[in-house]
Order: sequence, then structure tokens, then C-alpha cells
Amino acid sequence: MRAGEVDGRDYYFVDRARFDAMVSQGAFLEWAKVFDNRYGTPRAPVEAMLDQGRDVLFDIDWQGTQQLHQARPEDLVRVFILPPSIAALHARLHSRAQDRQT
Repeated sequence: MRAGEVDGRDYYFVDRARFDAMVSQGAFLEWAKVFDNRYGTPRAPVEAMLDQGRDVLFDIDWQGTQQLHQARPEDLVRVFILPPSIAALHARLHSRAQDRQT
């Protein structure tokens, strides 16, 4: 959890064992391991919204998008938004000051 984040508001935080169990049970539409952390989109609430005819917007990387395409291709519209330049991306990440520098 980052400073200021609240479980159930910003994200739902689970321990690694629970996350791995959820992966095994197919509980995620998409998931990834990033810098030794795991992130995923729970299947049940998203599918409930889609089944009600509602749209769902994701802010995920291209790998997650590929997983969504495999899970629900009939419901997916892909839009990729890129920063104006690599320098702008670097400046945004640096000013955020929440990630390790490599």
C-alpha cells in the first residue's frame, strides 16, 4: 500500500498466498507481477457490470489488455494513450517519486 491508499477504496489488498489462490481459481480477468508486486482485476464484479449492459474502463498495460481480449473479446474496445515523449514519461514518473529508480 502506498501512503494515503485505503483498502477497499483505492484497491483491494490481499496477501500473496490469497492472490496466488485467486489466480489458481481463475478469479482475475487479468493479472500481472510487476516489480515483485502482484496486481489483478477481479472477474466477478466486472462481469456483473458487463452482464447488466454497463461499460467498464480499465487503466492497465498492454499485457493486461491482451488477457482481457482472451477472456472477453466480444466486449473489448482497446484504446492506448501514450505520453507525448519519452522525456515527458520520465518526468512524470520522476515527479511521482513513488517507484524505484533503475
